[in-house]
This record gives sequence, structure tokens and C-alpha cells, in this order.
Amino acid sequence: MREAIRGGDRVVVVGAGWSGLETAAAAREYGCELTLIEPQPTPLQAAFGLGTGGEVIDGFFAQVHRQHGVDVRLGSAVTEFRGTGHVTAVITEDGDQVPVDVVIVGVGARPNTELAEYAGLTVDNGVLVDAALRTSEPDVYAAGNIANAVNPLYQAWVRVEHWANALHGGPAAARAMLGQ
Repeated sequence: MREAIRGGDRVVVVGAGWSGLETAAAAREYGCELTLIEPQPTPLQAAFGLGTGGEVIDGFFAQVHRQHGVDVRLGSAVTEFRGTGHVTAVITEDGDQVPVDVVIVGVGARPNTELAEYAGLTVDNGVLVDAALRTSEPDVYAAGNIANAVNPLYQAWVRVEHWANALHGGPAAARAMLGQ
């Protein structure tokens, strides 16, 4: 992907989750003309799983990208890719035609919960965990992108798809297992 975005080309990133935002930032760093298209009204809405109140956090990320020259288009889905052998335009549901040299699609991930379901753990958009990352089975813990926990600030279930969550979740679960 780095090679595709190094040329300063016109890039469209579809999806304003963590991967989309980080990719957009990298493409701008390489001097690309960037359009970020997200069907939700705010970036990171699906990643945070937030309703009321999340717009403040999400709006911050849209503002930062706009300040860095990204054309952020929220609340508009992509309906078509045009071109022969190479995408030359992205068409939105509003009928806008965005000329493009490179398209990057980052539209989220679905957690693989098959093993957790087979084990009888409670699953809903990931494995449900408490504040200590303990599942519905008290001796089983879940961490990282698969863990869906209540966010104390928003009092809502949130499964975070971010590398930092994956990096820090395992050690946090280990401390919880040790009673810390």
C-alpha cells in the first residue's frame, strides 16, 4: 500500500474507521490529494459503537483531517467504482464523481466469535466482558479487538478495533487474572 500512495496521486479512502483514518493520514504525509468517504455521519462511529455523545470525539477526528487538507465526506456512501482495468472515478450515492488514481477500502472488521460461541460464552458484536475483561464464564478472559466491554464514560457496549486495544488488552487481562 505504501508504494501505491507514495506518488502524490489522487487517493480515495472509503471508510473512516481507525484503518481508514490512519491510511488517510499516511497518504497526506506522502503528498497525495485525499478524499475520505464515510457513510456514517461521523468518523469512527462504527468503531466506537457510540450514539449520543460520540459525535464530539468523532467530530474531532474529522476536523483534524480537514485541517490537514483531506476532503472529508460524511454521510455519503460509495455506490460505484468506474474505470476499465483501473478505477478512475468513485461515485457516491449523492451522484458526486470523485476522480481517483488509487482507491483504498477499509470498511471494518467482524470479530470471529465461533470459538467463543462454541464454548458457550455470551457474544454480541464480540465477546462480552466486564471491566476486568472477564467473560460470562468467570475463569475465561477476552482481550483485544474481540472484547466488547461497557465504556464507563458512555455507559454503552464498545468493541474497539484499534491496535492499541489489541496491544494493551492482553496484559490488562493477565493483571486481572492475577487479582490486580
